[in-house]
Amino acid sequence: MDGYKYCAMTGARFNTPMGALPVERLFQLDKQILNKLAVSLDTEAETKVKSFLAKATPSKESLENKIKLEVVIDIIRTIEEKENAAIRRKARKDSNKKLLEIIANKQNEELNNKPLAELLAMLEDEED
Repeated sequence: MDGYKYCAMTGARFNTPMGALPVERLFQLDKQILNKLAVSLDTEAETKVKSFLAKATPSKESLENKIKLEVVIDIIRTIEEKENAAIRRKARKDSNKKLLEIIANKQNEELNNKPLAELLAMLEDEED
């Protein structure tokens, strides 16, 4: 079952420094807090499933912790992807701004190098 679907159906809560939060509120948390939550869930999952039986059945709590861990990791990746996309957009915007400035400078240079008569003729053409 999809982790998000499981959390929605069971009303799963995640223990954070801000209290027990539903999955949708996790997207509002800082990555560092989410990372600590993931480490905590991972540690809990490791310590609760100790058995030497060949067909040991994990407890419901350890399965829930594993699902929660997968959800938290996915949220961290989603937040990181969003941040990286914003960085790439800003870099493209800055690059385009610089290119537009260069283009404007070249156009000004081109106009400055034209003879006065040609500039006056261009001015008169625009008045028509």
